[in-house]
Amino acid sequence: MTEILKFRAGVADFDESSNICSPKPIKGEIVVKPSEEAEGFYDLEWNATEKVASGNVEPIELILIPGTTKWVHVKSSKNGRIFCLVFSSDEKYFFWLQDKNQGCSSLNELSTADKAIADKFDELLDAGDEEEDQQVSEDADVDMDAPTQPSPEQTSNQ
Repeated sequence: MTEILKFRAGVADFDESSNICSPKPIKGEIVVKPSEEAEGFYDLEWNATEKVASGNVEPIELILIPGTTKWVHVKSSKNGRIFCLVFSSDEKYFFWLQDKNQGCSSLNELSTADKAIADKFDELLDAGDEEEDQQVSEDADVDMDAPTQPSPEQTSNQ
């Protein structure tokens, strides 16, 4: 299937006790394309683009359902341009944008390219209620108290 969106991004961890997102120092890439399983849905794949000394880095594969998934800028982040993929189940995945942020004065200020990525996500994930979605998009920040995705350590210890 044809890619709709492709950009460099890494994974970030979220510490619930301090409410701080910390980018992992691994280069990666996000690819979004139409889902092969269901019409109107999208597949998001994150893969590391470099080998790491600690071994293999697990890819992230998610199905995005318009109207139930949001791509939200974490405006409170001081560690770079971090976005959160938020599902209606309150499951969250944090990603940091890795392309250089030319001409911006702060680490978390979005470039024109970053805004284009966010706009494309908004377009893909819009379920059709444009007025309500526009208001949510303009006002949203991530609720840092809601559950996040389990870390590989958490899932392997269960």
